[in-house]
Amino acid sequence: MVNNFDDWFKRATGYEPFPYQIELARAEPLPEVIEVPTGTGKTAAAVLAWLWRRRNSKFCKQTPRRLVYCLPMRVLVEQTRECAIRWLHNLGLLAGNATFSNGRLDRYEVDWDAARESRGRHAYGRRGQERLARVPGA
Repeated sequence: MVNNFDDWFKRATGYEPFPYQIELARAEPLPEVIEVPTGTGKTAAAVLAWLWRRRNSKFCKQTPRRLVYCLPMRVLVEQTRECAIRWLHNLGLLAGNATFSNGRLDRYEVDWDAARESRGRHAYGRRGQERLARVPGA
């Protein structure tokens, strides 16, 4: 576990976090709205701040157990899924195997044994859901 969000974010994405991303990760309580310009990493901020908080004992109990991320278009869903898989892969938290080529996700396969190990008998979730990460208590 990386205690420093800045290092965690850089390991996941390859980039330094923006100041608002660091603020979000450390916020007490979490804000209800994030208002920042297009292209400044809102998806990375929300997903990685949530995951870091869930894995950090100081913030874990103050952070919702589940992250629900709603998007209006399928292409955005697929793009966000690919980003999440890449970030989890880079952090060593991916519950499965991913292959990338030319910077794009080629294939992702869930490792149900790893998912089961992190979640016990509820590892499979609902039909059609993937468990991408090993997150305690999720």
